[in-house]
Amino acid sequence: MSDRRGRSSFHPLPESSPRQALPDTVRLSARNACRGQVQIRHTRDMPDVLDGIGAAMSVEGYPQHDRFAVRLALEEAIVNAIKHGNRNDESKHVRIWWRVCAVRVKIVVADEGRGFDPSRVPDPTAAENLERSSGRGLLLMRTLMTWVRHSRGGACLAMSKTRTATPQETHGRVDPLEVGQE
Repeated sequence: MSDRRGRSSFHPLPESSPRQALPDTVRLSARNACRGQVQIRHTRDMPDVLDGIGAAMSVEGYPQHDRFAVRLALEEAIVNAIKHGNRNDESKHVRIWWRVCAVRVKIVVADEGRGFDPSRVPDPTAAENLERSSGRGLLLMRTLMTWVRHSRGGACLAMSKTRTATPQETHGRVDPLEVGQE
């Protein structure tokens, strides 16, 4: 839904009523975005979700590269759900649940489509697929996140990102795997 100025209108969902129908969109802020759920119908509703989860990660102290990784992976998951799962049918919803805590971000994206078998998506790094335009979103998600899992026949994707340590948290310790990598 949009407000009178054409902007997405987002409102927090009460945690005590998870089974009630979700509104079309949800307003997120760093204060209330540490956990939540939304449903969207179109990619134009994505920025508020992405920004809200990113703000919650900032509040929890996640480094910029972790926030970027989660944002890109989530954007890919939502676009795939809208485009491939729901086939751009705006009568269908994409539901997103998340939890941001100090050590981990967990996100679930579910569409109303028939699903797919992720193992049947061709490897985009294989020589015969380098010119193909599909499959890169899954590769990005798997590369950027700690883990990615599919359920409900591929119509539901769960992913998690474990927070990486900042230089301040390592107290100047040198990672032996990084020595000589300059």
